[in-house]
Amino acid sequence: MRDENGDRVTESKLYHNGTTIRELDESVIEKAQARLDFMQVAIDFNDDIIAHWNTIERKYDRLIDSFSKAKDDIIAAIHSQERDIAKLEQEALTELLTTTGVEFTKSNGGRLPELEVRWDWSISRIKKLKVTRFTPSGKSADIEVVVSSNRWDGKKDAYVDFDEKRSFESVRFDKIKRLIRYEQANNRIVS
Repeated sequence: MRDENGDRVTESKLYHNGTTIRELDESVIEKAQARLDFMQVAIDFNDDIIAHWNTIERKYDRLIDSFSKAKDDIIAAIHSQERDIAKLEQEALTELLTTTGVEFTKSNGGRLPELEVRWDWSISRIKKLKVTRFTPSGKSADIEVVVSSNRWDGKKDAYVDFDEKRSFESVRFDKIKRLIRYEQANNRIVS
């Protein structure tokens, strides 16, 4: 006899119900009989099993219901506190951006942050950012940034670094907040 690869078969295997049985002996029949006995018990006492399960479910449903109001009150209090914290953080950020502005440090790779001022225009190498005016809706802001630049100096025969102040109108404030959060998380904001 040959197997599916054309090799001579040296041992028997049995595939049954997702199980591979390699050693065929009396224990295989005993294990199969034990599974059959278990299934027979499950069939014979199916109604009793379901009734006991439903009793347990009702007991624990009542238990869960007994503290669900308290749990809902705690969750509502947490959400209220989270909203208050977010509002205070927003006010603090707005105050910081409109007064002194935010100054950034370079990353470990030597890069300064980048901000998307339009959907198709990003400004990189930002050293400082300040909001000069918010739109009436508060969704956008006019900003002033100090950007680190360089240009070729023919007299020195090298690039010369300098800071350039630039202004942009109606930059989405959520993009500014995202930049600030990212830089704060990476400890790249000068205190």
